[in-house]
Amino acid sequence: MMRTYPKKGKIINGVGRLQYVVIRDGEFNVAARPKIPADPAIKAIDFPAAITDDNGTRYEVVKIDDNAFKGCPKLSSVIVATNIREIGRSAFEDCPKLTYVQINSPLGTIHYGAFKKCSSLRTVVLHCPLKIIDGHAFEKCTHLSHIVLPASVEEISDAAFMDNYSLLDLHLPEGLLNIGCRAFYNNQSLRTVSFPEGLTSIGSGAFGKCRKLNDINLKDTGMTVIEHSTFMGCENLFSVILPKGLQRIRPAAFDECPHLYLISIPGFSVSCHNRHNG
Repeated sequence: MMRTYPKKGKIINGVGRLQYVVIRDGEFNVAARPKIPADPAIKAIDFPAAITDDNGTRYEVVKIDDNAFKGCPKLSSVIVATNIREIGRSAFEDCPKLTYVQINSPLGTIHYGAFKKCSSLRTVVLHCPLKIIDGHAFEKCTHLSHIVLPASVEEISDAAFMDNYSLLDLHLPEGLLNIGCRAFYNNQSLRTVSFPEGLTSIGSGAFGKCRKLNDINLKDTGMTVIEHSTFMGCENLFSVILPKGLQRIRPAAFDECPHLYLISIPGFSVSCHNRHNG
């Protein structure tokens, strides 16, 4: 018998409250989502590695669909330990009771706004080969206090962790190359950040208004430019050690840092245009 290949968008109803949709024509990969949008009955999720349709055809569950669980009012925990490689855009956005996320799958990307406005989220554990945390992925997760980032992360995109009020100490992974604009903007409780040697760029406003940040050590990073408003409004910032290869500090990089006392530049001339803390 000739094998029938599925069409993109085909829906397969699973056991319980989930259904699955074929991602691309001719492929046996599906994305998971609830049968009922913003399903109030879903409190926890366990994703299967694979499902079968009524004809016995097997499909691998490789993605959590865009907007899949957005606004689920009682969802409290998410554990992904199967074949999930991708968490879609806004997949868990605005789940007000979500407190715990653990990912042990071969996940490579957390897409735009995936956990945005999960105001009760406290702990995120990422045991996966994650490379990209996309823009706004954890924005307004105001109670996020513990996150483990794998060494494989190369990019934290724009506003990924903006408006977080509970994160105290941040250990950035060794593989990190780029931090986007406003990535950690207005992290009001953040006290310390460890920057990896391979880091090459930090976007404008990335650590703006991190009011409790005390010291910044960029000495061993590969950065050549401190962008506009990168550390603007860090009211308790006292000392900064700049990278060895630094060539330029853009305007307002350290504006509104009234307690900034010491800026150390290890042996290089720098073009600095900061008006208040030059």
